[in-house]
Amino acid sequence: MPSTSFFHFLEVQENKCPERPGPIVIGMNRPNTGSENRIEESKMEEFLLLVRGYNYANVTPEIMETRMSQYRPWMEKMTQMGRYKGGQPLEPGSGRLLKDKKTVLTDGPFLESKEIIGGYIILLAKDFDEAVEFAKECPLLEHCQLEVRKLGKM
Repeated sequence: MPSTSFFHFLEVQENKCPERPGPIVIGMNRPNTGSENRIEESKMEEFLLLVRGYNYANVTPEIMETRMSQYRPWMEKMTQMGRYKGGQPLEPGSGRLLKDKKTVLTDGPFLESKEIIGGYIILLAKDFDEAVEFAKECPLLEHCQLEVRKLGKM
């Protein structure tokens, strides 16, 4: 039975695959909504919050729902402020580390559990300090680490 879950815009479904236990997370993004609190995007910098150390293996749909009930208010605040740009979890246990065009070094997961990148969030902030303050308010910090990185311009 589907339920609302991780990153507010995702859905957890029962996993019927015996080779990969744990919930299945399906990603969806929601566009920003307008608000009088929004700051003009052109004056903002983009920051990436990497969700590190999030291990899905022992997370039941019930645990995920509980965590989402804690996470939703923060995400809604960022969205209403016009600061949320996107975000999704990464599929658990997936990934390939490439050395060059011919060499696949590792079939994932390839890091210690504390280093696993479980997902990402992209926020707008006026500077690095503000991005860090937004990250400090995020309830995901109760279950994992958040790495704040400024996105470069192309």
